[in-house]
Amino acid sequence: MTLLSILFAFVVAYFIGSIPTAYLLLKLRGLNVFEIGSKNMGAMNVARNVSYPLGVFILFLDIVKGTVAAYLASFISYEAVLAASVGVILGHAWSVFVKFRGGKALATSFGAILVIDPMLGLYSFTALMLFSLIFLKRNNLAGIASCITFIVLIPILQLPWSTLLAAPLMAGIVALRHLLAIQNMAKVNLSNE
Repeated sequence: MTLLSILFAFVVAYFIGSIPTAYLLLKLRGLNVFEIGSKNMGAMNVARNVSYPLGVFILFLDIVKGTVAAYLASFISYEAVLAASVGVILGHAWSVFVKFRGGKALATSFGAILVIDPMLGLYSFTALMLFSLIFLKRNNLAGIASCITFIVLIPILQLPWSTLLAAPLMAGIVALRHLLAIQNMAKVNLSNE
């Protein structure tokens, strides 16, 4: 394992994450995802404002992006998996292919987490569902709460120490995207008053 191979895993994963699935699939329908609903390149926006089945399909593709990027890196090392996980999430959140816009990266991070540790993925997903029920229609708060849970679970599950280095980056990107979405919603609400 070399630093160069870890960097390579990160860069490849970034480009995998940057594939703008929602943007491309909506473009085939003559729509621009950045002009619809929350203007977010995510499955939830598509499900709410275009088509629920299409939103579910995009959700699946976004999970697959995270899983594929992390899995390919597993042929290098565990540290490469962590680097790829950060890269794929970063790519989805700020895609080079759509002027560094993107989605909130929750689904993509879930796909990567499944490779890091399936139990961590299962517990993180369960926490997200629980927080979604608690916060009901406040998906952004549920997403942030699940990011915190993800970090807390790592020492509990006794994962390698290097996971604690990558986890705040992974969770931080996703939480930041959710905080930005909350800020944008507040701006929209103020402008509508």
